[in-house]
Amino acid sequence: MRTPLSWLASRYTWGPRSLRVAAVASMAAAVAIIVTGGVVRVTGSGLGCPTWPSCTSRSLAPTAEMGVHGAIEFGNRLLTGALCVVVGWLIIAARLQREPSRAVLRGAWAQFWVIVLNAVVGGVTVWMRLSPYVVAAHFLAATLLLTAAVVTWERVRGPEPEVPGPAALPRRAVALSRSLPAATALPLVVARRSPVPGRTRVTPPMCTGCPSTGRASPWCTV
Repeated sequence: MRTPLSWLASRYTWGPRSLRVAAVASMAAAVAIIVTGGVVRVTGSGLGCPTWPSCTSRSLAPTAEMGVHGAIEFGNRLLTGALCVVVGWLIIAARLQREPSRAVLRGAWAQFWVIVLNAVVGGVTVWMRLSPYVVAAHFLAATLLLTAAVVTWERVRGPEPEVPGPAALPRRAVALSRSLPAATALPLVVARRSPVPGRTRVTPPMCTGCPSTGRASPWCTV
């Protein structure tokens, strides 16, 4: 089944930078919706708009008589709409990549459905006249949105490059070094870069002293 996103993907391709910017924007918007929700709660503006989804029974936006509380509550609702736009941008950017990642797409769509859940719970909060249980559920939904945004950003950024350590040595070399006693372990041959490009000078191993001469020599035998 051909969808509008698949139709766009067959004609346009966006770079990875657009996906990273969209993922960061979704995280910032999730933080902003939590902060503004806290402002609504602290200022007591939860019923600044007494109905939902419109602000009043006669007007979608608050009126001048509703004062600052109506403006704060309505501003939080407008930010939810802006959040929908940002997450929609993230979904499109993830789909229009040259090689779309299913994990990133799932994270973007998860944010979209959490926004829908958050909006519904916010409306129920107004209908229930700020019941503390519904208010808590509203906050948990907003926290779930931020969690989904952070997880999506981690998927967009990809895994951190691993620095090879001792564990990355070949098993045969590690087993050989462990099987030899410390006194008879062979020194490593050090390859040094030659001043002449394209050539390598190999420095033979040096022993501390030959039993016959008592002096250091690269070809002494113990």
